[in-house]
Amino acid sequence: MDEGNAYYVLGATGLIEALANDYLSTLPESRSISWVCNHSRNTQLALYNGYIDLALAYERGQEELAHLEVGRFRALFHSRVDGSATMWKEQSLWSCCGLMPWKNDSDATWYKTSRVAPAEALKAADQAGAYLLTDRSTLLAQTSLRTIFHTTVFFEPTSTDDSLMNSRYALYSPFIDDVRSKSIQHFIQYMLSPQGQNLIGSYGRSNCGLPLFANLEEGFARTKLVGGIPRNGK
Repeated sequence: MDEGNAYYVLGATGLIEALANDYLSTLPESRSISWVCNHSRNTQLALYNGYIDLALAYERGQEELAHLEVGRFRALFHSRVDGSATMWKEQSLWSCCGLMPWKNDSDATWYKTSRVAPAEALKAADQAGAYLLTDRSTLLAQTSLRTIFHTTVFFEPTSTDDSLMNSRYALYSPFIDDVRSKSIQHFIQYMLSPQGQNLIGSYGRSNCGLPLFANLEEGFARTKLVGGIPRNGK
């Protein structure tokens, strides 16, 4: 297993795989689930056009203002311009501050963009000593893989309505037939069940020492990472 594949096993894609496999194990007959890995915006388009029946996508709602001093001091900042939920979250935070560094050539000296995967973006920022916005699962997964050594957390969500929260929602197409609709509703009920919620709330603990995600009851990750520095994979 290479580092890239290990990230996906431990990250959000791995959680979806774990949920799918665990759900299938509860069924009385043998069945299968076909799923597609994509960014939230592309996933919603696939849902709308009938390419998929169910989507687990991040919300795109209104965010509160986040305190970003990086732009004022023009400190080195790494950004992913890949259409991901993280990119949209980051741009919404900059916009709340009245800044759009991805549009201004004069900001290119400190605002560096790339189209690499989340894990690669984190490793590059770690090596360069740059700020970036990343998700908890990527940070913990790369810490456990010992690919980052200098990154520390300055801000993280402290409530369910925190401006840094990127919650994930289950969306399904209203255009599907009754048979497929019942299957989707059954899978959603499984995810909301104690079994599904326990899997979500504990996923990643055995590999990373901490869960990568929070279930509905928790609302947000309660174990704080602010101020920590990776040491020996922890």
